[in-house]
Amino acid sequence: PSSSISSTPSSTSVEAVQMMEYHLWRSLDNMLRLLSMVSSASVPLPSQLMGLLPKRDDWPADFLLEGAATSLDNSGGNIGTSFKSPFVRVDQVAASSSKYSTLRRAHRLSYVIWMLLDGLSITGNDQPTRSDVLKMTSVLARLEAAKRTIDGVNDILKQLIPPPKKE
Repeated sequence: PSSSISSTPSSTSVEAVQMMEYHLWRSLDNMLRLLSMVSSASVPLPSQLMGLLPKRDDWPADFLLEGAATSLDNSGGNIGTSFKSPFVRVDQVAASSSKYSTLRRAHRLSYVIWMLLDGLSITGNDQPTRSDVLKMTSVLARLEAAKRTIDGVNDILKQLIPPPKKE
């Protein structure tokens, strides 16, 4: 399925993409929090994905991913296995280059997020296949599909968390 917003950017479509990107990151943050609660362990995200996290002032106070990205950024640490390179947030590159827009960052995210989601079958038959994702003609459609998939995972994870014990 595709969205009515095409690949051609307009001010409305860029705003819609940015809003969906924000909500996708919030859902992903919630998924990692729920996975940690279910597994009693922290769940890392690939640094290549973390580099796509937009710098924003309106993340909620309990938003874990901003802290993780800031920590990677401030540590000056190198990432990678064979070829070490410094962690860089795309927004740092975008600030110094007019060629890297927020829409381009969201475009990358709309494909890269499926690296985490591909193969998850616990959400039922609604999850798009890799082929479905590649056929989607808009960034917004891919981000919306990813958010629906993550929200489906979150609903299942919430059911796995035992209720608090009553005294």
